Amino acid sequence: MQGLESEIQSIFERTKDSVVRIKTIVPITDLQKDEVVTEGLSVGTGFFVDGQGHIITAASVLRGADRAVVYWRGRTYEAQCLGSDLRTNLALLKIEAATPSLPAGDPEALKVGSMAFAVGYPLDGPVSAEYGFVSDPSFISGFVSDRNATHLPQFVATSRIRCSARAQPGQSGSPLLNSRGEVVGVVVYALQED
Repeated sequence: MQGLESEIQSIFERTKDSVVRIKTIVPITDLQKDEVVTEGLSVGTGFFVDGQGHIITAASVLRGADRAVVYWRGRTYEAQCLGSDLRTNLALLKIEAATPSLPAGDPEALKVGSMAFAVGYPLDGPVSAEYGFVSDPSFISGFVSDRNATHLPQFVATSRIRCSARAQPGQSGSPLLNSRGEVVGVVVYALQED
């Protein structure tokens, strides 16, 4: 067990500086009046994918905003949204800074029982690590809709990695890392247990 603990701590220490907290102010619309009635706060996590300040996060963290505030190394940065995709629930942000980055891994190399780690910011807490095991590396999901919905059906990507690492509120957009500290996925949603 001490070896496992040391491995988790090592991966966390190597990767945490490439992970950021993201906050956006999102308008809340009264659908009956078709007007913005107030603003809300959306909080999530993201991670650097190159040395030029590009950040991957979950599109649901932005909730349609084209700008976000990024907190990294004790500083605040205005981030521009370069694009988002609701199908995969991914978004690309950019800050003006030289940054570290996380290496990409091969998600197809994951097998049932492979260790996986999520490094992120739960709510307003400090950066933390969650670990678990891959239970289904090729989890397939389809459209999620409500027959009584008055809006367009929402959908999710068709390829997911199911993992027992517990994602907490604020950790959407966290990198999912393999046992070498390489990105193999992004935390985009959590299945809640009753």
